[in-house]
Amino acid sequence: MYFLLPYAKDGLQSLVQKIHSTPDFFERHIPCEKVEVGHFLIPKLKFLFGLELLIY
Repeated sequence: MYFLLPYAKDGLQSLVQKIHSTPDFFERHIPCEKVEVGHFLIPKLKFLFGLELLIY
């Protein structure tokens, strides 16, 4: 799992635009080796999945 954080406080939309418009964005921005980041907090995430089946 990768967390992509924009440099600017309100730069999320710009980051998303760069990801969509640059075909090799991930190849250029995902490091091939471990990088020490320091201390940062990630909000708690909750993933839900639902499935509705119709049986005839």
